[in-house]
Amino acid sequence: MTWESNTFGFSWGLHSRIFAVVPPGLALFVFSVYTLGLFVNQASAIDIEETIWGFDGQVAPNEFNPLSILISNPTAEEVEGTFRLQKTSGGIRKVGALIEKDYFISSFSSKWIQFYPYCIGDWEEWTLTWGDDGDESAVLPKLRIGGRAYILLVDPEAIQSRGGALKRLPDNLFPPSVTATSSLHTVVLDHVPRWEESRRTAFLDWLHSGGTVRVIHGDNGQFPRFPESLNDLNSPLPRTSVKAGIVVRNAVERRDLDVDFVKTIQVEGQRIRQQPSSIRKTRQADETTWEDLVIELAADRRIFNLLKSMDRASRSWPLIYLMALSYLVVVFPGCYLISRKTGDYRIVHLNLLGAIALFTVGFLFVGRRDYTESTTIRSVAYARQLDGGYFDVMQWSDATVTYGDMYSLEHSGSGRVYATCEDRESVNGTIRNGVAGNMNVDIPPFSSRTFGHRKKMALGAIDVSVAEILETGTRLQTLTFRVGQSFPPECSQIYAVRRDRLYEMDQQGAMLTIKRSAGYVSSIFTTSGLDQYQFYFDPTFDEYQDPEEAFKTLCEPVIARSLQLYGRKDVERFTLPADRVRVFVYAPMDAAFFAKTDRFDKQLGYVLYCVDVPVSRTQ
Repeated sequence: MTWESNTFGFSWGLHSRIFAVVPPGLALFVFSVYTLGLFVNQASAIDIEETIWGFDGQVAPNEFNPLSILISNPTAEEVEGTFRLQKTSGGIRKVGALIEKDYFISSFSSKWIQFYPYCIGDWEEWTLTWGDDGDESAVLPKLRIGGRAYILLVDPEAIQSRGGALKRLPDNLFPPSVTATSSLHTVVLDHVPRWEESRRTAFLDWLHSGGTVRVIHGDNGQFPRFPESLNDLNSPLPRTSVKAGIVVRNAVERRDLDVDFVKTIQVEGQRIRQQPSSIRKTRQADETTWEDLVIELAADRRIFNLLKSMDRASRSWPLIYLMALSYLVVVFPGCYLISRKTGDYRIVHLNLLGAIALFTVGFLFVGRRDYTESTTIRSVAYARQLDGGYFDVMQWSDATVTYGDMYSLEHSGSGRVYATCEDRESVNGTIRNGVAGNMNVDIPPFSSRTFGHRKKMALGAIDVSVAEILETGTRLQTLTFRVGQSFPPECSQIYAVRRDRLYEMDQQGAMLTIKRSAGYVSSIFTTSGLDQYQFYFDPTFDEYQDPEEAFKTLCEPVIARSLQLYGRKDVERFTLPADRVRVFVYAPMDAAFFAKTDRFDKQLGYVLYCVDVPVSRTQ
C-alpha cells in the first residue's frame, strides 16, 4: 500500500470543513486522530515480496502443487491473522472453496508461507486476501502449466554462484510432507540441506516412492558427505536404486548444469517407442494436440464422473421440462394477461405468489430423490507404498446428502491436503491443509459434492516379492510373485507393469501368476477413455451406473492417474526401469480411509495399492 495524493487532498478538504463549523482546537484534534488512523492502517499492511508456483515456477495439472509466498511486516508491531486463497475465472467468478492459513509475523521481519492448491489449467487466476475484513488483497502471478519439475536445491543463506540452466529452489521451501511433492521429478543436490525432521522425512518419502536425486560436486570440488539421516545419498556407485527411487552421481559442478545437461537428464531412462496402431499419431515431436489437452483436463474429471454416476436417480425429465415450460407461461404471458384483464396489481401479485408456491411444491415432489437413499460417501484411491509401512494416498470422493447443511470432512493421516477439484463452480466452504487438514463445505439437499484429498497413512507394509521371472530380450515370458499375509484380501483386480507393458495377474493362494497380457501401458488411455472428448464434456452425466460395475470400471483410470502421465508424449515415453516391477492391487476400501464423521450413513469404495518390487539381475 502507498500514499496517494488524493488521500491528502481528502484529508485537507475534511480539515477545512471541520474548521468552518467547530472550534479550531476540537477540529485539530479530530483531524489528528483521523490522520493517525490513516498512518496506522498504512503501517499495518503486509507486503508480498516474492511468489513461487510449484518447484520451478510451473505447476503440474491435476495435482496439489506447492505455492510459496514471501511476506514481510514493515511495521514495529507484530501482526497476525488469516490468509485466504481463492481461485477465480476471468478475474471475477469465484471457483471452488477458500483455502485458509493463519499467519504470525514479528516486527520488521519476513517469512515464507506455503499453500498447496490443486491446479487444473493455466486459465486459473488466484487471489490472496488478508486483513480483519479481507480488505487487503493481491492477485498472484499467472499459472504456467508444465510437467514434473527438475530443480537444483540451493542453500538460501549461501552466496549463490552464477551459471546453470536448472531452476533453483531454496531448500527451506521443500514441502514438509510427501503429499505435496507429486509434481517433482528430479532434484540436483550439491550440499547438505539444513532440514528439520519433517522436511527430511518428506524428501526421503519422495525419493523412496520414485523420485530421482542427482548428487554433484560442491564448492570444494567433491561430492558432499551426507549425515546418517540421509545416508541413502552416500552410495559411491554411479547409479543406485533406493526403494522405487534412484540416486545418480554426476562428477560435475553447478556451473556445468547447462542446457545440454538438463536435456540429458530429462530424457535419460526414457525411450520413445512405436505405439500400437490404435493410438499411433502422425505429428511433429513437439506438437501439442487437443488429445493432450483432454488428458490434462479430464484426468480427474473421468474419475469424478464415474463416482457421481452411482448416485444418479432416475427422474421423469419429460415431466420436469413440461412443468418448467408451464411455469414460464404462467409468469409470462399469464400474469401480463391477468393484469390487462383486471387492472388490479393485487390480483396479479396474488396469482404470481400462488404460481410460485404451487410449482415449488411440484418441483420438490417430482424432482426429489428416492426416500430409500441415504447420505453416502463413495470413494476411490490409490495408495503408493513408502518405507516403514506408510503409504502416500490420493483419494477422490463423492459425498451425497439428503439434508442440506455445512459438512465437516476430515480423514486420518498426516500432511492432509484437500480440494474441491472444481474448474467451474463456486463452492461455499473453507479448506485448511496440513497437520490438522480438513474441509468444511456446504452441500445442498438431495445433491452431492465431489472432492479430492491427499494424505500419508500408516497401513502396514504389503509383502510382495518376485519368485520367478523369465525374459527373452525385453519380452516377458514368465512372472510369478510370492505374497505374504499382509496382502490385501478379496482383491478385485491385480496388474503388474514390467517396462512398458501391463499384465493382468491371477492369484492362487500365496502366488501371483500372469493371467494375460493387457498390452502396452498406453492402452489403458484408450480403454479407460482418457483420450476421448466425451469424458471432459460428459454427455452421459445423468445416466445411472451400478456401483459394482462403476467401481470395476474405475480401476484402469486410477492406474492411469497414478502413473502421472500428463500428456500424450508422457504416455509414448513411459517405461519402468529394468530393476523393478510395479504391482497394482485393486481391493475394497477399509475404514481407515473413511472420513471421520457420523453424519453419513454409509462410506464405501476401492483402493488401488501400488507397490514397486525390486528385480535382481540373477532372477
